[in-house]
Amino acid sequence: RMGPNIQTELRSLFVKLCDDDTPMVRRAACQQLGQFASVVDYKSVISEVVPSMAKLTKDGQDSVRLRTVENCITVANLLQPEDRQTKILPIIYSLCKDKSWRVRYMVADKFCPLTEAAGNEEKNRVEMINIFVQLLQDGEPEVRTAAAQKVTEVAKLVGEKLTTDKLMKPIEALAKDECQYTRAALASNIMGLASCAPKEVVLEYLLPQFLQLLKDGDPEVRLNVISKLESVNTVIGVELLSQSLLPAVDELAKDKKWRIRLAILKYIPLLARKLGPELFQKQLCEQCIHWLRDSVWSIRTAAAENLKQLAEIFESKWTSSHLVPEVKTLSESKKPGHRLSAVYAILHLSQVMEAQYIVQELIPLSTKLSKDKVPNVRFTIAKALESIAKKVDPKVAMSSIISCLSDLCNDEDQDVKYFAGEALDNVNTFSAGKPTPAATAADSKEIA
Repeated sequence: RMGPNIQTELRSLFVKLCDDDTPMVRRAACQQLGQFASVVDYKSVISEVVPSMAKLTKDGQDSVRLRTVENCITVANLLQPEDRQTKILPIIYSLCKDKSWRVRYMVADKFCPLTEAAGNEEKNRVEMINIFVQLLQDGEPEVRTAAAQKVTEVAKLVGEKLTTDKLMKPIEALAKDECQYTRAALASNIMGLASCAPKEVVLEYLLPQFLQLLKDGDPEVRLNVISKLESVNTVIGVELLSQSLLPAVDELAKDKKWRIRLAILKYIPLLARKLGPELFQKQLCEQCIHWLRDSVWSIRTAAAENLKQLAEIFESKWTSSHLVPEVKTLSESKKPGHRLSAVYAILHLSQVMEAQYIVQELIPLSTKLSKDKVPNVRFTIAKALESIAKKVDPKVAMSSIISCLSDLCNDEDQDVKYFAGEALDNVNTFSAGKPTPAATAADSKEIA
């Protein structure tokens, strides 16, 4: 909108601000440099903006240099490919070598948009991957960790050949890094590289590092590896999976930190799908039941819900043979918390098992638990029976379930009376008005 002379003067003023004596002014100017570049002509970007940006990368204040990283992305997107090679890549290289780890950290954190801004030309890709390798080998663990988080994304950007030629050796070193956070970051990303390299390279370079990380002394590292199980399955067969992965799962399942135990518990259904019923029953079924006896309530409830997913995967017949007997044993425990876990297991299993198994096994077990000496167990089983009634034939609900709830309505405990009465009313309404049973996903949440 302004005339050429005023535009020239404004550009000159902005360049002066970038070279101001006061660090706060230079920092503010640096903060606006990218936006400023987007509104001036191309010639001015080359002749004024880029030199100012290059000078700011050598500023004495790291808080100023820190802001030039995002400026590189913005300005590079405004330049022609040939100018990116000569004008921007040297600045990125300089920032990668910066004496402040905070600046190098920012380069690592923003490396993917920096790589995209550098362009698709082969020369630029080679330069960028060389810079990235330096970040992976940085002296500061924070920088290496930030770079390790980006290995899969960077590999997808630079292609299969550069990934194979440049990244495999640094990754091998990172798997042995002294910093546990760096190893944990690599563990979350290492198998994502499987789709970015030939299978023979994956088996030769990545698989040994994967197996080493599975044996890492830090539980977070092992857990991060297991969390990428879907990617693992593309390169590891069931036999190798059982040999290498399951010992790590067993250790994590017994970890002292309950949050680690809870996290690994959530991956059990995925493992079940990979292993199949026979191998799962042999290797992990016992641990799934053991979680129902965990000292932490959150794990016991999550373990009960886990049984539902296993029943869905392996179906009712397998569940009846391998899970229900264990739940029966649990229901006879001397510890009230364990018996309450059995109630929750019954509830979740009833959501997915076939009606005949519910009638033959879960309803009799529920009836037995309704006579438990602990009120919490009795009123929770009353709620569970209401849910079970929706999964079986109304005639069954009218006999076994209603009879059990009626007994609970005469319980000496007021809470048991209340919940049993509420459940009985709902079952009577349901059996009278809805001849076709239908389970609702909200049942288990309501009981919890």
